[in-house]
Amino acid sequence: MSGGFALIEGDVTLYDSAGVELAVENATALPANTRGFVSVGYDGANTRFVLVDSSGRQIIVGAGTAGSPSGGVVSIQGVASGTAVPVSDGGGSLTIDTSQLPTVLLGGRLDTNIGAWFGSTVPTVGQKPMVSSIPVAIAADQSVIPVSQNGPPWKVEGTDADGAAPTENPVLVAGQDGTNVQTLKTNTYGRLEHVLYDGANHPIGVILDGAIYRLQVEARIARPSSSAVVIDFLKNGGSEDMVVDGDPTPVVFSFPADATDRIYLTRLRIVMSAASFSFDGTKFAKGSALTNGVLLEAVIDDGISVSLANVQINEDFARLTDFTTEFNAVLGDLLVSDLEFSANEYLEAGSSDLVKITIRDDFTNAGLYGVNYLTATLYGYKEQ
Repeated sequence: MSGGFALIEGDVTLYDSAGVELAVENATALPANTRGFVSVGYDGANTRFVLVDSSGRQIIVGAGTAGSPSGGVVSIQGVASGTAVPVSDGGGSLTIDTSQLPTVLLGGRLDTNIGAWFGSTVPTVGQKPMVSSIPVAIAADQSVIPVSQNGPPWKVEGTDADGAAPTENPVLVAGQDGTNVQTLKTNTYGRLEHVLYDGANHPIGVILDGAIYRLQVEARIARPSSSAVVIDFLKNGGSEDMVVDGDPTPVVFSFPADATDRIYLTRLRIVMSAASFSFDGTKFAKGSALTNGVLLEAVIDDGISVSLANVQINEDFARLTDFTTEFNAVLGDLLVSDLEFSANEYLEAGSSDLVKITIRDDFTNAGLYGVNYLTATLYGYKEQ
């Protein structure tokens, strides 16, 4: 029968009008000129042809418009043991959601943009300028970060209690002497070594552990005109007479600073007249040695008292000065003794500076010491 079908009991084989068998076996070579059927599917409501492309490849896509203009969308379901699916930009570019990366990284190739962000596409190690570095912020709740210096050690540590021996490395105060660093030191009372200055800020002495040391300056200050010369007694209540009773209440005779002019000191002259003088190391005037003595002092720099001498015997007057340079003599019943200054000592204008002599024994009993006359005269000149 040509182009028809024959009803045959048992197995049925289909042939086309040319007598070509339409059935093929699995896993066998396809005979030449074998034809096939158009495959039809069913979408649940209508029949649908199963499509292939121009090369005979089946088109498997879902609904949508992605991919080729006539295609759809292929959904790939991955599995745990599946093969990775490579993604290529095909020489173009991949679009990245701007919410995932900073805008600065999305204007071109990521490696170029990241390289610009870091300062180079091939970063090198080491420090970079601030403009080529990524900012670093320290969290508000960051724990303590140890810091060390690449070089000489520097650190600030807690100090010990006042008066305690240092057990750590206390922070000390230092200065420079023009060449080297010098640490400031204190005495045993915690006080700095104190320097005494005059009104012109010139150093004139130091105080070390309560003792006063005056500076000795070789240069002499030129004497002013005679109108500025100072010659006057040390007085008590306007009286220069030191033949007084200073026991048990001492009597003070003084020469104070001038209100307006600085007074440079040159000499303190003590003149004593007595019935007689004995120089055997045991007498004052004609009597025995004084019990308390005649105390010579200078009060300078806001009340600091400097002891110059304490006279208890006649030889103490002789020791006030150098016989080779100053006048110190006994003339009959008159003893004259000079205490010479360097002319660099002075009484500051308007200050509490003064020179004073304190009588601490009773000279009114002429029979005991034989003192008839005792005065002290200060010599100097004013700075004008």
